[in-house]
Amino acid sequence: MKAIKYTVLITLTMAFAIVGSGLAGCKKEIVQAPNVVFSRPYVNQSFGFGDTIWVDASVSHPELQKVTLTLVNENYQPVEEVSNIAVNGNSFSFKAYIVVKNKAISSGKHFVRVQVLAQNERFNNFVQVNVSELQRQRLAIYAAASDGFTQYLYRIENGSKTLSQSAFGDASAVATNSYFSGVFLAPAYLGNLKLYRTTADSLIWQDQNNATNGARFMRGLYSSETDVFGFYADGRVARFGINGGLKFVFQMPIGFQAIAMLKMENYLLVVGENGPQANKALFYFNETTGALIRKIDLLGHAEHVALLAFDASTVAVLYNDANGKASWEGFQLNGIFINLPALPNFTFTAAAYVADGQMALGTDLGVYHFKYLPLNFLPISQVVPTVLVYDELNSQLLVGAGSSLSLRSFPTMQIVWAHSFVAHLEGVAVLYNK
Repeated sequence: MKAIKYTVLITLTMAFAIVGSGLAGCKKEIVQAPNVVFSRPYVNQSFGFGDTIWVDASVSHPELQKVTLTLVNENYQPVEEVSNIAVNGNSFSFKAYIVVKNKAISSGKHFVRVQVLAQNERFNNFVQVNVSELQRQRLAIYAAASDGFTQYLYRIENGSKTLSQSAFGDASAVATNSYFSGVFLAPAYLGNLKLYRTTADSLIWQDQNNATNGARFMRGLYSSETDVFGFYADGRVARFGINGGLKFVFQMPIGFQAIAMLKMENYLLVVGENGPQANKALFYFNETTGALIRKIDLLGHAEHVALLAFDASTVAVLYNDANGKASWEGFQLNGIFINLPALPNFTFTAAAYVADGQMALGTDLGVYHFKYLPLNFLPISQVVPTVLVYDELNSQLLVGAGSSLSLRSFPTMQIVWAHSFVAHLEGVAVLYNK
């Protein structure tokens, strides 16, 4: 075992140097440990959920084959994905990063691990860091409402209601006289990134430093595990990273605009429409490159469309048919159509996605608790919602109908609190501290 010349760096190797043995009558190659030196992160540096761990290191060995980077726990088991570092000669330096986004990570001692493959042996090199687990709380609920002339953004916190027309929550104002027609929030693991849309179909976002950026003509938004996707009116779909930076843009087929999206495995499944209330199709795009893989024509005519992960390999496209009744079509990830059980005789109005194969479904007959396996629709409220947002942290459902908003336990639908507005409710979003 050979220690790197770095005062607090731990170096472990999965192989020992093997010297020649006179008893064996042969001489084997001596395995040499690589030289790995870390500049960042610092030993015992602290990080929290959603933080980025920047890694600067140098690696050298006469026979370098492969270098990987990850974060491991005290048992040296990876807790974040393993990334490959491009090998550039026998001696090189690299800069990379690890985003702490594992919701199941535990607080305590962790190690940034650089694993080097050289002479067909693996060598592990570590720097100890401290990581804090995800500790979230709901800070506030935002509700967008309009009286037909003016649009308002309400911030609801601890049962009290405050009005804000010039700023998004406690962030600094972007435009003093901005009005809000829709509110969207990035998922919790995107840290303090906040997104909202103005009446001019512009998407504005603020990062943790309150720096603002804009993307014009945005008509929709979808959040996946690591990115946020914005839908442009000209058919483009933009992919934004954790801090709002643009990663890449791909183009919908000519004439189509994206209206719904779902990420499954390595696919981006996108519903596009060719003109309002006109032809709709389900498009399969490569999640990494944005390349179009296949197109499937759909039967839906109404504006309400939702994509549901029916199971691990099947997407269900939920829509209202020409008669205004809810229906759905099932497609496997290879594009094969499959029959799904018939839906009850209702009209789909809103949906809130819930974990573990469950969702809340808003219909003209009220709110249903929807389970996939076995398929089960349980009516839980007679309220006909136009907005449903699930508060995952507190297992509560925000139900917006007309000019009222209520926070209810899920799935029992017992009312936790309720608010009424002088204006018609148009959108709801939940803000977490992480």
